[in-house]
Amino acid sequence: MGVERNTPKASPKKKPTTTLQYLFDLDSKSNGNGHFSNSGKQSSLDSENEELLSIITYCTFVFTFTDPSESPSQQDLKRLKLTQLLSLVKSTKKPLHDQILSHLVAMLSANLFRPLPPSSNASVIFDLPDEEDTASTPAPAWPHLQIVYEILLRLVLNTDAKALRDHIDHSFVLNLLSLFQSEDPRERESLKNVYHRIYSKFTFYRSFMRKAMNDVFLHYVFETERPCGIGDLLEIWGSIINGFTIPLKEEHKLFLMRVLIPLHKPKGLQVYHRQLAYCVSQFVQKEPVLGGIVVRGILKYWPITNCQKQVLLVGELEELVEIIDPEQYRKLALPLFTQITRCLNSWNSQVAERALYVLNNEQFRKMAQEAMDEVFPVIVEGMEKNLKWHWSKSVRQLTQTVKVMLEEMEPCLYSKCVINLELRESAAQQEEIKRREKWERIERAADAATAAQNQFLQPPHLKVFWKLETNSRLDKIGSQFWCRMMILPGLLPACSGLIHPELPFRDQRCNGIGFKGCNAVGIACRKVPRGRIRYFHEERLGSKCVAYAGRNRHELSFANDSPKEPFLLSSIKEAFWALKSLFEFLVDQPSQLKYIEWPSFQSTLKTAILTLVLVAALIVALSSIDSALCFLLTMFLRRTR
Repeated sequence: MGVERNTPKASPKKKPTTTLQYLFDLDSKSNGNGHFSNSGKQSSLDSENEELLSIITYCTFVFTFTDPSESPSQQDLKRLKLTQLLSLVKSTKKPLHDQILSHLVAMLSANLFRPLPPSSNASVIFDLPDEEDTASTPAPAWPHLQIVYEILLRLVLNTDAKALRDHIDHSFVLNLLSLFQSEDPRERESLKNVYHRIYSKFTFYRSFMRKAMNDVFLHYVFETERPCGIGDLLEIWGSIINGFTIPLKEEHKLFLMRVLIPLHKPKGLQVYHRQLAYCVSQFVQKEPVLGGIVVRGILKYWPITNCQKQVLLVGELEELVEIIDPEQYRKLALPLFTQITRCLNSWNSQVAERALYVLNNEQFRKMAQEAMDEVFPVIVEGMEKNLKWHWSKSVRQLTQTVKVMLEEMEPCLYSKCVINLELRESAAQQEEIKRREKWERIERAADAATAAQNQFLQPPHLKVFWKLETNSRLDKIGSQFWCRMMILPGLLPACSGLIHPELPFRDQRCNGIGFKGCNAVGIACRKVPRGRIRYFHEERLGSKCVAYAGRNRHELSFANDSPKEPFLLSSIKEAFWALKSLFEFLVDQPSQLKYIEWPSFQSTLKTAILTLVLVAALIVALSSIDSALCFLLTMFLRRTR
């Protein structure tokens, strides 16, 4: 409004009043030469700037819209002031003064850059915005923010970028970028327009702004799960990618591989998938060779349980195959059709139907023909599984339709694949039968071992070993023998005509006598009173009984009246066994040398030095003690005299 009053055309028509005060003012502003035109223009500009500054200063105050002490009339007045300021910025055709720009940008920063409220439900994936929901619950500050965003947009459009460079700097751009986390889609739409205009006009900020957006994408992929603003930033990137020249720079290819492809991984893909697919397709259209990298990246981040993402990615692959380089068909055919086959075998009917529709695509059929021998068996196996096991009737019907199409395409190959599939299934069944039989044998063996162990641990099973030591008369014949039997509870060995001594259960160690040429002799057993045992006894015939129960060995000896060996003979035997043991020890020593770890030179040197030091210290200590004793002895002798 002030700008219209102070235009050069309107000023000559204005008739000034010839009052004393008016003349005094003219005289005070005169430069002494009668030239008043410049000073008049300066006064009009000053008044205009003062009016702008007053409006900007009033609009700098920010209302919270939650404090009950705030007056609604003041809020309405601020909205009117913002509207007036917007009309002034739109209508002005002259560049604003630097002071006005600084105050205006400060006002915009005060109104826009605010702490955003926390998410209402941060753990839930945000769905696509609904217009009815946003209209029903509008933000209370949006009437003011909408005008502020329009002022900023007009300021960027109508002002030279070099003049704004000192005011809209890197921090201002980063603060704008942080506002994309707002949950209000209207604010994100306004931000998208402003940020895009800044990118297109401020050419010296483009590299910095691209890097800042990449940081936002990577932060979302690896650190947070809130996709607010990702779709809007991807829309900006779509227009940026559309302006890339061919051949693409290495920086842009790295952006595709390190940022855009990992964006297929998060849970909230369905929120921004349309914009992401557009950006990726723009890259592939400019350089079809990149299609292989994109397809492998999507297969790498393929979801396992998220059916909605699977449907979206199948559709994206179908679009990419149509623009991909045909020379890469053979390389990508097997991994691509393997994943499509897994999807058509999915228990989710939407995923299975979407994958089956893909097989009707002409480009997919061309890709399959490039690697028919590798791809066809995979597809046929998936089709046969669907026909046998899938629960959905519509999926089975669609599978039958695709099967007829494949049989018409390659009838011989299809029948061959079916035969091979049947052979593999029969072989798998045989392997399964063998595996079950092997497990059954293992289980039976384990049961038998368990039963044997339980039987072994039952206590009163007693093993008794009898050894009859012969006297000198029987040594000539050489008749040594063993008697062995198992004693059950209450069942003890018995021989007719023998006496019944008490069985002395005493824990004794075995004397280590070796027995040779022993023969097992069976003895008839009958039930006798517990704790008694019958054994063979003869005059001049010594006997010894060795018994053990379980793992506890007991030696039981009694009635040992065999003659003792002569002392000389026993000494010779002991000397012989000692020499034999020594000889075996010496023979075994060379084989033990390889286990000896010889010390190194350094360790030997250290040990020798330590030994010498200790010897020297010991010598000094002994010498000191000797000198002290000599001194004491001398003193003692002198006193005795």
